Amino acid sequence: MSLFKRISTAIYAQLDRAVGEIENHDALIRAAIGEQRRRIAAAKVQLGRMRASEQKAARELEELEKSERLWAERAVRASKEDEPRALACLQRRQAVRDRILRVAEAREAFRQAAERMSADIGRCEEELAAMSRKHELMRARQASVDASRICTDFGCSGLDELERSLERWEISIAQGEVCTGLSDSMDSLEREYINEEREQRLRAELEELLNGEEKRHDDA
Repeated sequence: MSLFKRISTAIYAQLDRAVGEIENHDALIRAAIGEQRRRIAAAKVQLGRMRASEQKAARELEELEKSERLWAERAVRASKEDEPRALACLQRRQAVRDRILRVAEAREAFRQAAERMSADIGRCEEELAAMSRKHELMRARQASVDASRICTDFGCSGLDELERSLERWEISIAQGEVCTGLSDSMDSLEREYINEEREQRLRAELEELLNGEEKRHDDA
């Protein structure tokens, strides 16, 4: 059950019980509407933080992309005198690439969650506006009933209409959760093969960079 659903269920469950026990149900409903407004305001604060996290991830991505290019340049320079150092530079670039993938996934998760929360808040505000209009209508009807003294028994007065109206009040809001990543484990043999395969890829990548540099020199 979502945050807004739990809030609404608790508020209106208490409201249903209390409305039959006290006379001043207008004040009670106003208090419930005020509480719902406070909850929406708190959700907007959370939405702002989520969007800030998305922007932070975007800035980090920019820095990581710069770092990736820098390590590639270093690998090319080091290859002329120190091949192991060049391979180490490429390995560092691969680590940056892995980080880029993780940060990009996190940024997308923040973006999607923010979109869902924004839509949820919008729906909640629409529901709240509808409840406020119903509240004003019920106040007007109750005032008319009190003024005309149509009935002296609360069982057939505006209280019955209020109870029926309160039963129709519903808020259905869903708040998504940022998915968490999964972690994998590897045994020592698998890790050994992976390291060998990674080194082969790095050597091939270095050779490709060197060939590109030689081609540019030849063209020049």
